[in-house]
Amino acid sequence: MSEIKRLFILFLSAVLLLCTGCSGTKEQEADSLAAGDLIDTKTTTYKTQEVVYKDLTKTASTSIEPVYAESRSINSGGEKLIFKSFAVERGGEFAKGDVLATMIGTGNQSDVRQISLELEFARASFEENCQIMEAGIEMTKAMPATDEYSERIKELNIEKQQAAYNLYVINTKANLDSMQTRLSEAKAELEEKHIYAPYDGRVQSLVNLKEGDELDPYTKLMSVNSLDSLLMYTNSGIGTFIYNMSVNITYRRGDQDYSITGRVVSSPELLPPYMSNGIYIKLDSIPEVMPTTNAKASIEYVLIKNTLTVPRTGVMAESGDYYVMLLEGNTTRKRYIVRGPKVGDEIVVLEGVQAGDLVITNQYTS
Repeated sequence: MSEIKRLFILFLSAVLLLCTGCSGTKEQEADSLAAGDLIDTKTTTYKTQEVVYKDLTKTASTSIEPVYAESRSINSGGEKLIFKSFAVERGGEFAKGDVLATMIGTGNQSDVRQISLELEFARASFEENCQIMEAGIEMTKAMPATDEYSERIKELNIEKQQAAYNLYVINTKANLDSMQTRLSEAKAELEEKHIYAPYDGRVQSLVNLKEGDELDPYTKLMSVNSLDSLLMYTNSGIGTFIYNMSVNITYRRGDQDYSITGRVVSSPELLPPYMSNGIYIKLDSIPEVMPTTNAKASIEYVLIKNTLTVPRTGVMAESGDYYVMLLEGNTTRKRYIVRGPKVGDEIVVLEGVQAGDLVITNQYTS
């Protein structure tokens, strides 16, 4: 009986071992299938850009402000005057011949009245004396001559009287002219005097004056700038805004936008330098509405013509060398390149790729 029991126990143990082995195999197979399914579902997506020949352009912009190469001080002139008013204001623009300032002379009305009376009296006296002298000459002419000797004496007296008359007229007229000049000058001292603009320009500054201030000869009134000498200046953009390069300029006055063109006339890399280091741009023409301090200059030009370029994100470095990854069908290939200049988001490739190649710029796996 004990033998039968022992055999039964052995049988049960064998059955249990077989069940345990089958269970482990199924788990392993399940793990293998799960891993296989996971590997099969992984995919890599590549973002590419085709290599093509094209012109590589460069664009740039910078803030600019107006400056002037020519400035001039405007003064009151060579006589003492009384200031009346300015006809312009600081920062204002003016045209050639416009009135900039108004003054009056230092004379007074009593001087004008006195000279006028003196001149009037002198003219009346001149007319009266001329009549008297002319009548005397006629009387001498009417005197009878009894003989040849008395006739000769008569002729000499007439010549003497006529000479005195002529000399009186000359001297008196000169004196009257001098008095007339004095009267004109006295009247001029009461008249307004104007300072006129020497050219089209803009007021840089005004001297602080009020009506009635006395001005000594050659008193400075203001500083002005010539519009013809207008330049647009910036201390940025060096190396980008090159000498003699055409530039587009935009600015805003009030609620209106304006656009003009100009050309770089000075840059630190090339002569001629103007007032200091920086970029100076001369306008192609003087606009009716002048640029302000919020103006911007922009350029766009071809840096390299007909060249191969790739995005910067597609170029990688390795121990000082540069390479790109190309996508050829379902295969990726590493290709070393000779890199050229970098412009914006693109890099010129001198060797290593051809037109039509697909350069990988990004990739992700899902």
